[in-house]
Amino acid sequence: MFKNIISFLIFSQIFISCSGISIISKDPKDLYREDFMQKVEQVKMTYRQGDLNAASAKLKAIDDQTLLPAEKGMKRNLAGVLFFDQGNYEQAIYNFELALANSGLDYNLNAQVNLNLGSSYFKLGFMEKAYYYLSNCDSGKLTSREALNYHKLRYQVSKDQGENREAMVSLVNIIKDEKNLFDLRNNPYFHRLKEEFFKWGKGTQIRFVEEFSDEQYLAVGYLGVLVAEKLFYGTDKADGEELLEWIQDKYGDNPELVHLTQGFSTKIALSTDMNPRSLGLVLPLTGKKAAFGKRVLLGIDTALRDKFGEDSITLHIEDSEGSGSIGGMRVKDLVEKEKCAAIIGGLFSDEATKEYLEAKKRGVLFISLSQIYLPKEEKTHLLIEIPGSIESQVHQVFTPKMLDKFGSKAALFYPSGPRGEAYVNEFWRKAKLNAISVTGVQSFEDQNDYLSNLKNLLGLKFKRERQEELELFSDLYKLEKYISTRRIQTLKPQIDFDWIFIPSLPRDTLQIVPTFAYLDASKLNIIGGPSWRSRSIMKESRRLGRLYFVGDNINPSVQAFNEKFRLLHKKAPKLIEMRSFDAVEIFNSLVSKGELTSRPELDRVILEKGSFQGITGIWSLEDGVWLKDMASFELTRGSIVQMFEEKELSTPEAKSVPEMQNI
Repeated sequence: MFKNIISFLIFSQIFISCSGISIISKDPKDLYREDFMQKVEQVKMTYRQGDLNAASAKLKAIDDQTLLPAEKGMKRNLAGVLFFDQGNYEQAIYNFELALANSGLDYNLNAQVNLNLGSSYFKLGFMEKAYYYLSNCDSGKLTSREALNYHKLRYQVSKDQGENREAMVSLVNIIKDEKNLFDLRNNPYFHRLKEEFFKWGKGTQIRFVEEFSDEQYLAVGYLGVLVAEKLFYGTDKADGEELLEWIQDKYGDNPELVHLTQGFSTKIALSTDMNPRSLGLVLPLTGKKAAFGKRVLLGIDTALRDKFGEDSITLHIEDSEGSGSIGGMRVKDLVEKEKCAAIIGGLFSDEATKEYLEAKKRGVLFISLSQIYLPKEEKTHLLIEIPGSIESQVHQVFTPKMLDKFGSKAALFYPSGPRGEAYVNEFWRKAKLNAISVTGVQSFEDQNDYLSNLKNLLGLKFKRERQEELELFSDLYKLEKYISTRRIQTLKPQIDFDWIFIPSLPRDTLQIVPTFAYLDASKLNIIGGPSWRSRSIMKESRRLGRLYFVGDNINPSVQAFNEKFRLLHKKAPKLIEMRSFDAVEIFNSLVSKGELTSRPELDRVILEKGSFQGITGIWSLEDGVWLKDMASFELTRGSIVQMFEEKELSTPEAKSVPEMQNI
């Protein structure tokens, strides 16, 4: 990456910088003559044609004795660029230093020469020298592209020299043009900025935010909001409110920051007293989904008897009637009327989103029994998804061990609709952060025929573009004398990815995977989600071939829960009961230590907690959201093997996990 940065900086002197030098000065005629600029243009044109030797010869032919001071500087700078392009960095530095001696009148050229000297010394590994010249470079005199690459280079050099504050300033300048929070949060440089920023103390953080107040960069304003939240939920509530007011005043023209600060102010206003022993439940208890809601109550009953004993906690149970809108109203009532400390709900994803958004408005912890299909930036530390969020699954797919095994070129085949969009957003984000090339993305409808969509993914629908290849293969296949199987297509699939992630449900999976083989795309590395650990896929695994999936890393203590549940309810628990038990476990771990009286206090406890452990997994707070610790598995010939640890799960245990669709 750094090689590309430096190459761009050097090439920019010829393709961008030099062509703009004639308008550098207030009176350019005093610095550069027309005949000189014509000769420079000839050098540049020859270089663009790829004739480096001819370009050097034309540059040498320009007589130094006849040149004005700035013209000598420009000529030496171009000579340095040509030497740099040949890898002769010592000669490049020699010419750049001579250019610097003559570039004082041309501020833009002077900035470019300092940048080139910094780049050359960086190439030679002389970081102290590189830092010196980059520090003397006035980046305000560079073009926007040059300035961007200058800050990328200076960030690396400053980090090497231990100049962390200067590195932070460069990071801010790299991302200063991001105009919306979605792009900002997905920018790898912002993640570096945030990581370094929160290593500082409160006073340094606030001074840094104030330093850029006149520029009103979105990145700095957003950092300010994050600091304000941290202060408010910590021990500096007054400082947090004061900083929040300052941001509202300084960044009033930015609608996204205004929305953030207003939303946080609303949460502060709603931070009334709460009852830490009051737990709200919003479940479908009537209608078609009622049976599932009643199973949740069994899991919660088991947890309450195990952790709280009799009459130690007050449950407030509301019926969502299987509707997200009604469920959202129930959440509002539980918070405002019953002062519930947390809400457990969201048994089905179509209800979960609306219920969570109501809890989010009021700054209330929402423990969801299904996934929330929202972009990551709309989730906070006050949301815990018990099954493991989409972010948790994709995080596991992009772990270093998985990438080492499968490769750096990925594809995604995802369901259309909100669920699929959530996967796409997170998949692109993680791919960008991990420098993974995404070579194919294709959606599919909830249908029985996936052939058309897979043809699109594998390049089999665009026969016009592949006409020559089509004719060649058609002729070859006509010569085949012995064909044991029916050929369903002529073109071979274009497989330009190392692996493909397919977050499909079992019913879809049983049709999608065989279709790859039908299209002559065999021996692919296909990775799925937790629902692939199902009876139906296990039953057909010999026909499907070798598959991989990410899923729950089940705690060994699940056996003790099974025995306890059987004793209390005279039947075996399933996945819903386990997840419900974990939801109460998490709530208990928050309220069991100390007496909490307000939501900010509970928020502080949540942030300090850092991780939760249950029978279905461990949740850790990373980058402001809760990720469930998941494992990677290989499924082949009716058995499941945990990857990287070589721990085989028996077939009966695997089959004991029900096929749950969205829950």
